[in-house]
Amino acid sequence: MPEGIETDGSQNLADCEALAVRVRAALVAAGLVVRIPEVPDPLGHGAGVDVEVDIDEGPGVFVTWLGSPRLQDRSRRAYRFADYEDPTFKFNYAVGQAMLVAMKTILAAAGFGVRDNDDEYHVDSLIVLAAPDKPLYWGLYPEETALEAWKKNTAGSSGAAEA
Repeated sequence: MPEGIETDGSQNLADCEALAVRVRAALVAAGLVVRIPEVPDPLGHGAGVDVEVDIDEGPGVFVTWLGSPRLQDRSRRAYRFADYEDPTFKFNYAVGQAMLVAMKTILAAAGFGVRDNDDEYHVDSLIVLAAPDKPLYWGLYPEETALEAWKKNTAGSSGAAEA
C-alpha cells in the first residue's frame, strides 16, 4: 500500500492486505505474539490482524486480542453459564481491554492511523485507518552485511585472529 494512503472504504482488498502485513510486522517487532489468520482461534492466541469486507464500508483492517487458549476456554464456560462474576471471565475481559490500549499505543508510535472501533459487528477491536508516511525498516543495512565489518565485529569477540 502506498505510504500515507488511508483505508476509508474506497481502498481495495489488496491494499488492505498489504496494510495488514505492515501492522503484523509492527506488532511482532514490539514483541507481541501475532496469530496467523489461517490458524483456527482455539489454537491461537495473541494479536489478531484481519482484513474483513463490510458490504457498506468496504474492506478494513481490524486488530483484536485473544488470551491463552485455556483462558479463552474458562471465560467461554463462565459466559455459557452466565457466571459474569467468575474471576476468570473478568480477568479475560480486563486483559483484552488492556491489550487493545497497548496495541493502539504501539501502532500509533509506529505511525499508523488507528482508533477504537465502534462498529457493533467488531466489538473489542481496533481499526487501522492509515499506514505510516515513512515505513519502519526491518531489513539489514549494507554495513551489517559487509564482510569487512563482520570480520571486525567478530574477531574481537571470539579472540580469533583475522585471516
